[in-house]
Amino acid sequence: MTDFPQIFERRVYLNWHNSKFSEDKPFGAKLEDFMEKKKVSSYDDIIFLRRLITYSIKYVSDKQNVNNDLEIKFTSPILIDNFKLGCPEYNDLFKRPISILNKLWRKNKKDHSISLTNLNERITDLIRTRIIGDTLFSCELIANYFNNIIIEDDSFQSDYNTKIMNISVEPEIKMEAGYFAFHLLVQFYSGNIIELQINSSIFEKWRSLSHLLYDKIRLEPISEFQLGTKESRLISLGHLFHIAECELDRLQKELREEGSEKVKNRLT
Repeated sequence: MTDFPQIFERRVYLNWHNSKFSEDKPFGAKLEDFMEKKKVSSYDDIIFLRRLITYSIKYVSDKQNVNNDLEIKFTSPILIDNFKLGCPEYNDLFKRPISILNKLWRKNKKDHSISLTNLNERITDLIRTRIIGDTLFSCELIANYFNNIIIEDDSFQSDYNTKIMNISVEPEIKMEAGYFAFHLLVQFYSGNIIELQINSSIFEKWRSLSHLLYDKIRLEPISEFQLGTKESRLISLGHLFHIAECELDRLQKELREEGSEKVKNRLT
């Protein structure tokens, strides 16, 4: 069998994968076919998730308005008008084959155990989308909703019970990258897993820049970060944004509590 490649390069990894998992040959072509079929077979699950995201945003926003709290806002690329099978926004939900190969290279370094047979279970971000909240506070609110879903529509609840097996919610903290968000894994009875990222609007531009950095480092790994480089500055900026968001969140809560206390005192 071909030795495992120490540096990622598409052709070299494909040679190793074909050698290790003969049933996957030719893996490059089979992987592309697998993902193209997945785009079609996953449509119903994605449309249901779109419906669930719409419901969750309305539920959380309405609860905030009832409680006279600060107005919160959310957006999501999955909620655009005319969202449908084959549109650019739909295709963007699916991980590119080159990114899948790179992730397989990183994961198969450990135990050489991931092939096309178990790809859907072992790589949980083959399909991914996100919700963007206006603040970290908003992101936390909607993440908490998904951790304890309440659906006040019997028909929708029945559909949810039929479609969704489990939703796991956890903060995603990558100190070495300066990345702070919430990540959800939505598991469907169909076998699909969709990763749902929840991040604030202040992190949106940072996120797009971090993907450019990721692509660069993937092709040209950095052995040691240097002071003042764009890589170090981007990571530091992520930490700076997080500190600013935490302070904004704290101020919002303090001002909200102070306002509630003043109203209470006036009433008594």
